[in-house]
Amino acid sequence: MFGNFMEVQSMTQATYGSRKKKKYYPKRIAAAVLIIGFLIILVTAEPANADGTYEGARYKYYTSVYVEQGDSLWSIAEEHWTKEYSDICVYIQEIKQLNQITSDTIQSGTYLCIPYYSGQLQK
Repeated sequence: MFGNFMEVQSMTQATYGSRKKKKYYPKRIAAAVLIIGFLIILVTAEPANADGTYEGARYKYYTSVYVEQGDSLWSIAEEHWTKEYSDICVYIQEIKQLNQITSDTIQSGTYLCIPYYSGQLQK
């Protein structure tokens, strides 16, 4: 008599599955929420400098510089070079290209077109 009951119970579980309540994993849910929250903050955060100030978009502009006696490409580049260039030599190459200069010497009394970056949008 009990043998049939056990068989019926076994068949019922096989057919309908176990009737145990599903466990919600609170630790996994909490970890997922924390990870998603961290990713949202990471994606939407504004970049800041080391001193905590915000530095937004930088815009590239051009200006002309009067070449005085004793000026060199290097000295002019040192005055106007910014972090947007990997090094000062790259900046000098851009100045030479803009001004169609093939040598490293410049003539005093002339003007050079110099690129520079600014955080202010000019109209």
